[in-house]
Amino acid sequence: MVELSSDEKILWERKGNLKIRYAKVAGTLFITNKKIAFEPFLVKNAIILNMEDIEDVKTVKKINKKLKIVAKGKEYIFSVKHPENIAHLIKSLIAQHPQDL
Repeated sequence: MVELSSDEKILWERKGNLKIRYAKVAGTLFITNKKIAFEPFLVKNAIILNMEDIEDVKTVKKINKKLKIVAKGKEYIFSVKHPENIAHLIKSLIAQHPQDL
């Protein structure tokens, strides 16, 4: 389970896959009001993306739609159900966390 600060709450949680190069890593994707976290099932190294670090969020169409997040110049592609709804949620959360330009 992802660690939360006292003023943080989980808004969305689902199982999904993260594409890393040519492999897929199964785990759980969490979206809180402050960050996105992916916790793989087999390893303990969670990927944490703070809302203020996210540069772009969109769905991409391969065979199935996927969620693409760009943060700190790195791309993360997640296979989850209803990626367009998740992209919309993340975009609304980013709007609440304006980036320092």
